[in-house]
Order: sequence, then structure tokens, then C-alpha cells
Amino acid sequence: MLDARNLGVMTIGLVAEPELITMKDGKIVKMRVAVPFAGSEKNSEDKRGFFDVTYFANTSQQNAQFVLNQIEAGNFKPGTTLQVVYSLRQERWENEEGKKNQKVVLIAETINYAATNKPAETGTDAVDVALPATF
Repeated sequence: MLDARNLGVMTIGLVAEPELITMKDGKIVKMRVAVPFAGSEKNSEDKRGFFDVTYFANTSQQNAQFVLNQIEAGNFKPGTTLQVVYSLRQERWENEEGKKNQKVVLIAETINYAATNKPAETGTDAVDVALPATF
């Protein structure tokens, strides 16, 4: 269940091909994305934040089928603009030298094409998501 206290919607741009990891009950999609900061010039690297996105694609879910089909078709390539509903997760780890590290990862709940970026030749079965009224 989604918790409205840790939920957001963001338009992101892929900067690398998605990575698929097969698990026994579905697939994990890992993506590297860029997010422009408010008021920044388009395509200005110093005005973008770079984040990792993880999406747990349970193949029984309609959105997961859509995402996996688009990746298989080669439609999620660098430069593709997507819209994600996400929650935040902070990952912490210690390296071999004992240095503590951390980063924030976006955990995607749903992934769809941004309205201006739907590939005309593929058509999409994108799933609309209604945010909780308390958000």
C-alpha cells in the first residue's frame, strides 16, 4: 500500500538503458535518470540531478506488463521522458575501508510515458494512477 507521506510524481529522463534483473516472482528494473532543477536551462548538466530508480515488476500487474513490453521493444532508451509515481528509500552501506555511504533511491510504483513523449508507432497501454486525496 502506498503511503501518501512518502509519495511523489515526477517527470524524468532516462540517461542509460534500463537494466533488468530476473527474480523468481518477477523482474527488477533499474534505471539511471536525470531530473532538471526548477528554472534550469534544458540539457544543462549542472542544472540536473541524477538518481537511481528501482521498479519491482510483478508480472501480474498491468503497469509491469506495460513497462516490460516497452523495454523489450527497445522504447525505453536514453532520452526517453517518463513520468513516475514513486516513494523514496535511503540506502546505507559500508565499503571495505569502513567508510559509511548513503544515497536516496526512487522506488517506482508506476511508470508511464510523459504526455509529450508517447511513441506514435507503438501505442501504449499506460495505466493512469490516482493519488490519494490526503497527499
